[in-house]
Amino acid sequence: MDVAKVNHDGALIFEQPFVKVPYEQLRRHFKAGQKQIERDFTILQKESADAAKSKPEPEQARKVLDGMVTRVEGLKRKLEEIQSNNTVPAHTAMRRRLNHLSAFEALSTTDQPGYADWAEIRLDRWLVDWTLRNGKEATAKSIAKSRNIEVREPPSKFPPGRDPT
Repeated sequence: MDVAKVNHDGALIFEQPFVKVPYEQLRRHFKAGQKQIERDFTILQKESADAAKSKPEPEQARKVLDGMVTRVEGLKRKLEEIQSNNTVPAHTAMRRRLNHLSAFEALSTTDQPGYADWAEIRLDRWLVDWTLRNGKEATAKSIAKSRNIEVREPPSKFPPGRDPT
């Protein structure tokens, strides 16, 4: 059997999309959280400015402040949902994929122990990706489960809790 030197640069070109997907998911969720914060803070600033101008009675001021506190608590809940439902799984996927690549960086030839395992996982990831792109979700989940690699559900077009189905 011929021993070949591992082409790290060529392999990284093929692996780039597997790292880019969770990165893009993280970026998208960060922007969604940022927009939510900006929207709610704009409303809070407007409410506080209106309350300061009108010099309300103590009872009315308490109601305005209670409304502002409720809005901040709602913002906190929304951001926690984004964190737990989207950001943590994307971080986990990215970490696993980068660990997979770092294991590859340690290999210099194809006859080293670990290269065959790395190549099998790489092939399985490609198969899972291909099956997902072609609508074969059950097959993708089966391959991923048998090889212990992650499969993320396709993102919903609707915000959490607002899916009409």
